[in-house]
Amino acid sequence: MKNSKELQHDVQEALTQNPSLKEKISDLRTSVNNGYVIITGTADNVKLRQQVDQVVRNIPGITFRNDIKIASPITQRVAVQIDWINGKIGLTQ
Repeated sequence: MKNSKELQHDVQEALTQNPSLKEKISDLRTSVNNGYVIITGTADNVKLRQQVDQVVRNIPGITFRNDIKIASPITQRVAVQIDWINGKIGLTQ
């Protein structure tokens, strides 16, 4: 059985070797705990989340959970507006 570092390397390599994913996965993080891979982060759309899922499921010896969230344009826009309002009233973090 591979150790955590080897599993993490296998996942990162598979994702970066995929031409359709290589430039889109910068917001994703891979962690390994007792041989179990968890991918977290935010994807721009469901298709990207599904592509990552498919690539990782095809890696031999990987057991994983896909915790990638989908960023909606509305959520992104609201976050920008909240930051702007907080800046105007002096509630910056």
